[in-house]
Amino acid sequence: MVEFFSEKCSEHVTRIYGLAGEQMYLVEGTQKAALVDTGSGAGSLRQYVETLTERPVIVLLTHGHVDHAMGAPEFDTVYMSRKDDYIYMQHRELEVRKRFLSQSPKFAEVAEEDYIPVTAPDGFLDMEEGDVFDLGGVSIGIYACAGHTRGSVCMLIREERTLITGDACNAFTFLFDAYSTGLSTYEKNLTKLKAKTAGKFDRVYLSHGPGRDYPAVLLEEVLEALAPFREKYGRDIPVFVAGGVKSGAELRRYMDQGAAGVQFATRFIATEECDASPGYKQALLDAEAEDVTIVQSPVGMPGRALRSPLIRRVEAGTQPKITRCDRCLAACDCKTAPYCISKALIAAVEGDWENGLFFCGANAGEVNTLSTVKEQMDQILNEWRTAP
Repeated sequence: MVEFFSEKCSEHVTRIYGLAGEQMYLVEGTQKAALVDTGSGAGSLRQYVETLTERPVIVLLTHGHVDHAMGAPEFDTVYMSRKDDYIYMQHRELEVRKRFLSQSPKFAEVAEEDYIPVTAPDGFLDMEEGDVFDLGGVSIGIYACAGHTRGSVCMLIREERTLITGDACNAFTFLFDAYSTGLSTYEKNLTKLKAKTAGKFDRVYLSHGPGRDYPAVLLEEVLEALAPFREKYGRDIPVFVAGGVKSGAELRRYMDQGAAGVQFATRFIATEECDASPGYKQALLDAEAEDVTIVQSPVGMPGRALRSPLIRRVEAGTQPKITRCDRCLAACDCKTAPYCISKALIAAVEGDWENGLFFCGANAGEVNTLSTVKEQMDQILNEWRTAP
């Protein structure tokens, strides 16, 4: 049985913790309440929320990822940017949800009946920049901040002077996937968000991490981290699109949109010149689309990998515990890590399919022929030339 727990952040806001540590926020007014994000859809979040408030509840989703939106179908009124329909449709699949939760130490406690049935977002209501939700004495304003996903939004609780950023601005804001924007676009959107919310909030609530309030300077710190590179060289830094790029046609499209280029990776693993082991290459050639999954590494970072026997054991909760740790990574805790990442990566390098962690790209299932670098480059250029 899946259990939730919560803590009061303020008079009007309660922070709720999900199975994998994801954080949701219940904001209560005098007339109704708003639940910001709904976690991974394991366990009845609605039943738990009903123990916290007697007011009618609407759901506001910061974006459509597996760890933020999958509990939403339990509720009658749900708002999400329609720009995230595509990623919601991908992440709603039960296997995707299980693979995400498999990284939690509590995964073994989840029974099949604990998973909330997730349907298409057809019944969701669109949410856009400028929308305001009046809860009665407390209101939530919506601010677009595309980057992590194209429909990502932040939410300002005006009376509390608090900004909820979802994954639009925190340590988990990755931009490496096909559904993310580039760095330059994200920086522009973050700068706009800063200007629009200037002087309106004093603290920030995040969706991941230790569960505490963050100061308002968080946005400024992120922008400051980007600015020195541009200032140092006196010009904009070229932006290269990476993550899920598979063809010369996409290269042309991204460059037409202003990118300096793209990064190809997975398709070049299956070349004669690549120094990956024959076993690694064969695992990639044998993979189907459904064999690619997102894993949480023991150091807490997400990545795509093939569902090798190692990953399947982690998902099933049958991977043996770590018996020896050399403390090679400070961020890795051998007491809670589902496997030793060093041993898993070495096994992959050696082509050990049974015990290896085989990182790959989103389109690994489409790589099915061993070739040469020249053949790959010729194909990319041909795809570029023939792209509409």
